[in-house]
Amino acid sequence: VNTSYVTLRNLETTLGQHGILVTGKDRHHVTIENCRAYCNSWAGIHITGDDHLVANNDTFFNNTYGIQLRYGVNRVKIVGNRCLFNGPNNGDVTPGTSVPTDLGIYSLGDYNIIERNIVEGLHEDVYRNKTGHGARKTNILRHNVIIGDQTPGPYGVYHNTLWVSGLGMREGMYRNGGPASVMRSWELVDPQGL
Repeated sequence: VNTSYVTLRNLETTLGQHGILVTGKDRHHVTIENCRAYCNSWAGIHITGDDHLVANNDTFFNNTYGIQLRYGVNRVKIVGNRCLFNGPNNGDVTPGTSVPTDLGIYSLGDYNIIERNIVEGLHEDVYRNKTGHGARKTNILRHNVIIGDQTPGPYGVYHNTLWVSGLGMREGMYRNGGPASVMRSWELVDPQGL
C-alpha cells in the first residue's frame, strides 16, 4: 500500500515477502480489516505511518513477524487480531538482528493502542514494545491475551492476560539478539518439545 485513505478488507495474502505492506512515513489512514496473512517470508502485516486501523485480522506462520509497526507510527489502533505462531526467522541465531515477534512495535511512536488481540507463539518476545527504538509512554497495551514470552515495556500495560510457560526457550531460539543461555536449555525443561 503506497497511498493514504484506503481500506483493505477480506484479503488473503500468502507466500510473498510481506502479506500486507504499508510503506512510507507519509502514509496515513489505512484500514486493514478481516484479512488473513500467512506463510510470508517476512511479515504478515508491516505498517509505517500514522492514523491506521488494523482490526480483526489473522496472521500466522509468517517467517518473522505477524503484525509489525515500524519506522515511525503514531495513533495506530491494533484491535481484535489473532497473531499466532509467527517467526522466529527459522531459528536464526545471528547476533545483532531484530528479535521476531508475533505482534510488536519497533519504532518511534506515540498514542498507539493495542487491544483485544490474541497473541501466541513459541519463541522469545511473542509481544514486544521495543522502547529502545523510541516507543513512548503514551502507547497502550490493554485487554489482550498474550501466550508466551513478551517484553511489553514498562509503560501503558493494563488489564492483559499474560501466560508464560516458564520453560525457557526452544532449540535454536535466542533472547534479545544473543544465543540461548545454557541455564535455559530446552532439553532440560521441555525434552519432548511440547
